[in-house]
Amino acid sequence: MICNFLFLLVAFSSVHSKPIPEPPGEEEYPVSESEWGPDESFEGLDTNKDGKVSLAEFISFRLQRFIGYDWFGKFDTSGDGFLDLTEVREITDSDDDAKEIMDKTDTNKDGKISRDENYKYVTDTSTTVFKTFDHDHDGYLSKPDFEELSKTVH
Repeated sequence: MICNFLFLLVAFSSVHSKPIPEPPGEEEYPVSESEWGPDESFEGLDTNKDGKVSLAEFISFRLQRFIGYDWFGKFDTSGDGFLDLTEVREITDSDDDAKEIMDKTDTNKDGKISRDENYKYVTDTSTTVFKTFDHDHDGYLSKPDFEELSKTVH
């Protein structure tokens, strides 16, 4: 479970021309799971159909998948707009994983994760994952790179 959560976060790379989307305002978050179903296939991520997945395409997908669908709101059971350690435990089912996520995501160390902290975490970790599987370091995931990544995180 921690692998999937860590997979959410990504940092940006300036080598790609397509801009990374800004975090949506709170009113822009969809509220139902049916609104977040991006195509997880290589072809689905390759939105410009050039036969490779750029960092921008990868980040856009991860943001749509894990922030576009309001999973944050789903786990914010207190309704305060933040995730605390108890709520993060519901995501991970592990005290150790929950503490690790809090440590990495709660950047201002106030004991809770805001939507902005989550957005940064998703973008940072996604960049790390992308770079790990971009074996030839050309700034793109080839289909074999993507297939290896898919086997690792599923």
